[in-house]
Parts: sequence; structure tokens; C-alpha cells
Amino acid sequence: MVDRWVAEHPDLRIVKLDYDTHKADRERFGLLGVPMLVLLDGDKVIAKYGQNAQKVADFASDRLEWWFESTLESTRGKIDPRSQ
Repeated sequence: MVDRWVAEHPDLRIVKLDYDTHKADRERFGLLGVPMLVLLDGDKVIAKYGQNAQKVADFASDRLEWWFESTLESTRGKIDPRSQ
């Protein structure tokens, strides 16, 4: 489901990490499980999604879209447009 959502947002740069082999990044971003999405502005963590996910449906496209849009709305004017 995450891959499908990512395909709908070609304007975003998406990076996948192997949770088991990237311990430093796991700690840096405070990753608690997989899958987990982290929205960055440069090196700054803006928001995370997935830490409270309980079931596969929590990653349905409409939920991911709601998270993304609400995050953008709450950070409007706070994100450096040069980092997009």
C-alpha cells in the first residue's frame, strides 16, 4: 500500500531503508517499526507516520494522504521550499 501511495506522488523524493541493516538511521529517525514514513525538510524531521499503526489498513492510501496533507497544512510556511 505504501508503494502505491508513493507512486501517486512523483513530486516527492522517497527513500527506503532496510530496517535491520541501517541501525544508525533507525536511531536517528527514532524508527519504532516498519513500515514507517518520515517527512524531512533537509535533515530536520517534520513528521512521522506509522509509530501507532495497529493493522495493515492504517497504511491505506486515504490514511497516508490525510497524514501527508495535514502535515503540509500544519507546516505551511515552516518548510524550506529549496529542500523540496
